[in-house]
Amino acid sequence: MRFYGYFKEHVVESRLENFRIKKITIFYYLEDKSIMVTEPKQVNSGTPQGVFLKRQVVLKPDGSGQPFMPDDFGIGIDIGIFGRQTRIYDCDAYTR
Repeated sequence: MRFYGYFKEHVVESRLENFRIKKITIFYYLEDKSIMVTEPKQVNSGTPQGVFLKRQVVLKPDGSGQPFMPDDFGIGIDIGIFGRQTRIYDCDAYTR
């Protein structure tokens, strides 16, 4: 399953901007409940891009010790993965 999302990244070294919007792609693998998060590469952006989170099982931040399930993902939902609140805004046709 493939979802598209974004999160805000705070910028402290610039007076011109307070935060940047980072668009990401979230891959959820049904066979082992693992997640991979990537950022599409942009030419000459000057910021690191690529894989944010290598494929691994991610536990929910609510303290239950349970991994994320397919029901936890949906369009318009905020999810927390390793301290980053990500808003899911779309998914591909197969996932839909």
